[in-house]
Amino acid sequence: RLARTDWHSCARSLPSILQLFVYLEVTPSIASILQLKRRRIKRAIFVGSVLLLLLEATWSALGLALVPFHGGLREDPVALLLGQNGPVSSAVLALGCFAVLTTILGTNLALRSFCGDAKPLAALASYSFCVLAPALAPKGAFFAAIDFAGAYPVTLLWGCALPLMALAQRNKSRRQLVLLLSLFFISLAMVISFALQDLGLLSRAARWA
Repeated sequence: RLARTDWHSCARSLPSILQLFVYLEVTPSIASILQLKRRRIKRAIFVGSVLLLLLEATWSALGLALVPFHGGLREDPVALLLGQNGPVSSAVLALGCFAVLTTILGTNLALRSFCGDAKPLAALASYSFCVLAPALAPKGAFFAAIDFAGAYPVTLLWGCALPLMALAQRNKSRRQLVLLLSLFFISLAMVISFALQDLGLLSRAARWA
């Protein structure tokens, strides 16, 4: 199964993969809940990140093992897994439901931390609608939005803005400076590359068109 790798497809999927880092939006909320205790915050983020990594690895292994591949992938892998009878379709459906639920809860928690005066029920209702609304949109529009969001907002926020904010603080070791600058310039190069592709300078058409 692993012999059919296509790194060109992997590169095209990079913006969507970057969407996985959106879960970091709850970091300020975690810091507040844990009363800004650095050791507890690091432990919570580490455990949560490991759980997410295991979930993604399991999902990838499930897709590689169960999705048929005869001369190419002809259909949506998720639709193929849902079409199978038995525990596989139930597990995929449960995974999708929990993904939507955790997105609603995590974003609501982050929103309440950012807007302290907002009413909890109003914030939850508004963001629940924003999360569920894409289910009513065409599949192509949903994947295009995911790709666009990963290429620009996520990369600019987590890859460019945060390193600059960290660099603005004092007392940085040489190793920390190198890591922060490397992250910033790599992210900046990625954003420029995405923009050139979307302008048709590196490819015939935008990835999300």
